[in-house]
Amino acid sequence: MIKQVSIAVSRCTSNYETWLKKVCPGVDIVNFDDRDPGDFKRSVPSYSGLVLTGGGDIHPSLYGNPDTEHHCQGIDIRRDELEFSMLEAALTVGLPVLAICRGLQVLNVFLGGTLIPHIPALAGSLVHKDLQDVQHNVSVNPDSQLFRIAGRVSGTVNSSHHQAIEKLGSGLIITANSADGIAESVEFIDNNRLYCVAVQWHPERMDLENPLSGGIGYAFMKRVSGI
Repeated sequence: MIKQVSIAVSRCTSNYETWLKKVCPGVDIVNFDDRDPGDFKRSVPSYSGLVLTGGGDIHPSLYGNPDTEHHCQGIDIRRDELEFSMLEAALTVGLPVLAICRGLQVLNVFLGGTLIPHIPALAGSLVHKDLQDVQHNVSVNPDSQLFRIAGRVSGTVNSSHHQAIEKLGSGLIITANSADGIAESVEFIDNNRLYCVAVQWHPERMDLENPLSGGIGYAFMKRVSGI
């Protein structure tokens, strides 16, 4: 049985709370939205894991591409600062990290990577975002933590993003792709030292029976519980 754990969530909406509590009913969720960027660093020993959630775009000046700001949606520089600070603190102490959609992009940019400003501008790209979630298949690298979690080399996920990884951040490997070559999941090369699963889709809005949703959540909770 998974023991009670305390999870810091960068911005916790009802979808994330419901999903996390389905995975681990006793989990203590602490929402850091609107908190000072230094709060998590000062209290990091109190937490068993960090979840970076979805949302608007990262300010492109943070990855050296300020001229693409006109492509961006929902920029919130305060949130950028908060999540960079939280991620730095978590990685410093080796706290397990689950990064979802925007969270994957935050991880990539924090580690020196860059983003594709607008996927629809790429010739031959799939539809990754519409008024509602779209669905597409992903191919999973069989030599990856994600494969060990999900137990499959392909699957169907939801999608709601118009930006994605361009240059990969330092120390990361791509562990899943969509058919148009977009990176759909990343993790650290040395995932035993720094546990992090980062996915471009939204497992909190998928069927928990899907191993690319529930499997990810259960594996994260198992890791933060130390069992």
